[in-house]
Amino acid sequence: MSRSWRMVTAGGSLALAATLLSAGFGAEAARAAFPGANGRIAFAVERWTPADPCLPIPHGCEPSSSSSIETVLPSGRGRSEIYRPSVGPVRPDWSPDGSRLAFHLDSRLAWIRADGSGLRLLPRLTEAEHDPAWSPNGRRLVFIGNRRCFGCSWLYTVRRDGTALRRVSGERASWPAWSVRGRIAFANDDDRMGHRIGVRDGLYSIESDGSKLRRVFTRRWGGVQQLDWSPDGRRVAFHARDNIFTVGADGRDLKRLTGPKETRGQGSTDPAWSPDGRQIAFIRDGDLYVMRANGRGVRRVVDAPDQSLDPTRPWAVLSSPSWQPRPR
Repeated sequence: MSRSWRMVTAGGSLALAATLLSAGFGAEAARAAFPGANGRIAFAVERWTPADPCLPIPHGCEPSSSSSIETVLPSGRGRSEIYRPSVGPVRPDWSPDGSRLAFHLDSRLAWIRADGSGLRLLPRLTEAEHDPAWSPNGRRLVFIGNRRCFGCSWLYTVRRDGTALRRVSGERASWPAWSVRGRIAFANDDDRMGHRIGVRDGLYSIESDGSKLRRVFTRRWGGVQQLDWSPDGRRVAFHARDNIFTVGADGRDLKRLTGPKETRGQGSTDPAWSPDGRQIAFIRDGDLYVMRANGRGVRRVVDAPDQSLDPTRPWAVLSSPSWQPRPR
């Protein structure tokens, strides 16, 4: 990313965060990795286009924004836009067979085929739904549903046609991901749960019927976000403290994959395992990167146009990568 992006981020982080939040970036994102050969990487794109006419700095201008889903080969070639909704944002997540992408659209769940066709918008299930992730058999989705009460972000599952809604866990759940072994990982900052264990915002796992709740990781950190199971269900990748970590399903063997020397601007976020388990896609400063599962071999796959001090330049931010599993 350019120096001008870093200057704007450092000098106006609160304003930029508010802009991203209002546009949908900052809402939770769910990922799920399933075994197979490595296919295309899907990701969300949020674009900002300056208004016309645009007043010079310091008055600035009010940019317009648009969202889309794109895919790209891991080499960085073959980038293609497959879906552009009338409203945003979108958070794509590949199904276990790589034939569909689930996402949330205008606070409802939806999915499309791999080529962007066949939009299926599910009926309203709660006050607002977001962050869908597929079950290992591809028949159900886990998601976060909101109710009309403070902090009521509950974990639900539903059939992919929008029927058979089930509530899995209580308040303040976020970032769900469904393991190939059947367990659902999620973050939780419920005040009551936090009070019992002496922390807030930890990583938990639970069976899809709501049984066998297990605390996986906390270390009194807080801020555990953007979870993704490895394809074999043995490890969870997550974002915390502007870096990407992995930890065993039992909470042991914590590893940090990114570090201060690599972190710039917004840091490293949105980890997504490759279907073969050897690589992890992630976002750094609004661009798409890939690294080996041990954190080495970092390379940029897609470079998004940077925000700069020039108010007439369009810019974009990438988010929510998901790696398509293909038949071996």
